[in-house]
Amino acid sequence: MKMKSVLTGMGIGMAVGSAVSMAASMTEPSIKKQYKKKASKALKSMEQMLNNAQYMFK
Repeated sequence: MKMKSVLTGMGIGMAVGSAVSMAASMTEPSIKKQYKKKASKALKSMEQMLNNAQYMFK
């Protein structure tokens, strides 16, 4: 896997996350809380994936 494609994917993910966050800020607080929780889970999963990839290259 090339690092450029990983960085491109991360950039797209961040852009989509920002768009969802903006849309969530215009909705009810309970829905906003759900979006925050899902975004947090997605970030933790991404962090774990990057750590695993880093471990594989060692």
